[in-house]
Amino acid sequence: MELDRETAQGVVDFIHQVTRFHAIICDQTGAIVADSARNRFGVVHGGARAILGGAADTYGVTAAEAAASGGKMKEGFSIAVKDGGRKIGTFGISGPLATVEPVARIASELVVIRLRDRARDTTLRESIQRCARELGAAVRAAATAVAGVSSAFKQLAAAAEGQVAVSANSAEQVKGIAQALDLIRKVAAQTRMLGLNAAVEAARAGDQGRGFAVVADGVRRLAEESNQSAAEIGEMLAKFQKAFEMVLKGAEHSGRLIDEQARAADEIEGLFAAVRRAGEELLALAERL
Repeated sequence: MELDRETAQGVVDFIHQVTRFHAIICDQTGAIVADSARNRFGVVHGGARAILGGAADTYGVTAAEAAASGGKMKEGFSIAVKDGGRKIGTFGISGPLATVEPVARIASELVVIRLRDRARDTTLRESIQRCARELGAAVRAAATAVAGVSSAFKQLAAAAEGQVAVSANSAEQVKGIAQALDLIRKVAAQTRMLGLNAAVEAARAGDQGRGFAVVADGVRRLAEESNQSAAEIGEMLAKFQKAFEMVLKGAEHSGRLIDEQARAADEIEGLFAAVRRAGEELLALAERL
């Protein structure tokens, strides 16, 4: 721990305000770094040099010694400022020796307390700033990840909507084919009946209707085959229809789930935005500590 001018000046100003006696604080070289009178900054103090360079922790000047010095010294008391037994400077105060000595002893301890408080505040401030920066970085990273998830869900939702549309369109097309098959069956049935009627008429015509009978028989046979094929296609289309309905229901269900997840991701993204703003405000406050 080292002396700093701001802390030292704060202590001497406080002592002067309370006692009305001027005080100084010197650094490890004996130079004055804090002065309640503010007129001797940088001056090397003899009493401070004696304390810092010797075994004694105190240095006092009596009224008689001050008078004998011809104005070179003032009555007062100086004492070492120690951090764990190490001298880091001195505190000096001018005034009646009996009055200022106890003040100087208290003030030297006050300097150490203020320095420790300042060091602790600095450490705390740096810790808060570091945590705020780390929090901000973590929130930004999380927000970026959530934004990516939200975007992916939106793409899935769009794809699901497309899947639903395709499935629905395919189902409608199957229905259209089934309707066409119904028409084919009806036409095939009518054609078969016409073929039968033609065969009957050919039989009545005798030898003259034999060629017509062959054609009528072919028409009837083709109608029956068409009807059979239409029936088989109808069965297959029924299976397709059922499958498309299952796909459509599944796609609609998946689409709803994906939509809900996308909305939830949007809400989470909004929450992270609020947390990010709070983290930025915290960092700004921490930077002002």
